[in-house]
Amino acid sequence: MSEKIKIFALGGLDEDGKECTVVEINGDIFVVNCGVKFPDKTMPGIDYVIPNYDYLLQNKARVKAYFLLHGHDDETGALAYIYKDVPAPIYGSKVTLQMFKIFTKHVNLDPSIYDLHDVLPTSTFKVAGRQFSFFHTAHNIADSSGLAIQTQYGNIVFTGDFVVENNANPNYLHDMNAIANLAEKPTLVLLSESVYADHSGYTAPSYKLTPHIEEPMKDWQGRIFVSIFSTNFYNLDELIKLAVQTRRKIICYDEETQSILTAMQGCGQLLIPRDNYAPVDDILRLRSQDIIVLVSGFGSHLYSKIALLAANSQEDKRIVLNKNDLFIVASPANDNTEIEATDAIDELYRSGCEVINIKRKNFLNMHASEEDLKMMISILKPKYYIPVKGFYKDLLKNGMVALSMGINLRDRKSTRLNSSHSRASR
Repeated sequence: MSEKIKIFALGGLDEDGKECTVVEINGDIFVVNCGVKFPDKTMPGIDYVIPNYDYLLQNKARVKAYFLLHGHDDETGALAYIYKDVPAPIYGSKVTLQMFKIFTKHVNLDPSIYDLHDVLPTSTFKVAGRQFSFFHTAHNIADSSGLAIQTQYGNIVFTGDFVVENNANPNYLHDMNAIANLAEKPTLVLLSESVYADHSGYTAPSYKLTPHIEEPMKDWQGRIFVSIFSTNFYNLDELIKLAVQTRRKIICYDEETQSILTAMQGCGQLLIPRDNYAPVDDILRLRSQDIIVLVSGFGSHLYSKIALLAANSQEDKRIVLNKNDLFIVASPANDNTEIEATDAIDELYRSGCEVINIKRKNFLNMHASEEDLKMMISILKPKYYIPVKGFYKDLLKNGMVALSMGINLRDRKSTRLNSSHSRASR
């Protein structure tokens, strides 16, 4: 019997965040990612925006599973809200599921209600009698994956967020062997991220924090504050290595920062040597030149912390910025949080401390640029190509990259999916 396949998005197209794609095969529904979007200034009083999940609610008996490809909240956060109405098994790596549980606690929901299935970042397993394969990808959170769904016509492949990285920490592996193994079978459709599709060349090595802060950390004689998003593990790992090299001790700014490190250390991630860690209670006892204060948080909440600290309005009055401190802002804003970031950084300058603000144009996230995309397309040679994750201009550029590859893709009409545009190529 011929399989009937539908692929459509509930979020993540023409926008930043809210990733959610539905794959329906012979009536079985599989949901790939289910994330939140951060509100902008036009949405006062809103904490997060989630996809419209009416279709899932109306067909809840046919929803067989959710697949979370990495632990960022734009890929996982909405599921914390949707699950109670549309429950189904959730598959992801250990780190991904741990980050999902952390987010549920962050929004005051009970993480124990979810049916979680821990799978390796590269692994093959069956759900509802169908084969699914995760393959490890290099992204700025550990144990990220892409996904291949087997059908009689070939694989449906989601790249997830990725960069081509050959020398990365094993926790951030671009598993070329697993991708090559998938390429031995036909690829029916490749769904690939679009965030940096208009960026020429490869993304590597522009996502590395070390070149921006190594010299200041060696030379600065006072305390160093560093702001990094809680979900940016790659840069957190870099900071830990630099702390070891400069013989400084990392102090967590608050309980939220501490809880992320503690949870990830339980997964074997973000391990800080004993000699390079100190509790916040020691901040007044240690020499200033021995201290790194790590300030972490989710999205715009991180900028709120920075602004309060800069204005000396923080809860912990033991931590007060002064002119001998260096504050490194290693958390560039996205399009939805630029206003909050600008206000927070302005407050930092007002505080009198020295500020290094690493600009987004010089410090990329770990998303696929043009050559990264081309490499994935050239290996998998899909029959169909669907750009996902990004604004319309990004989706359009991604489609143009695919058409330039000369692998028999033809331009097709753009199709509106759930009030969002996607340009598909064949």
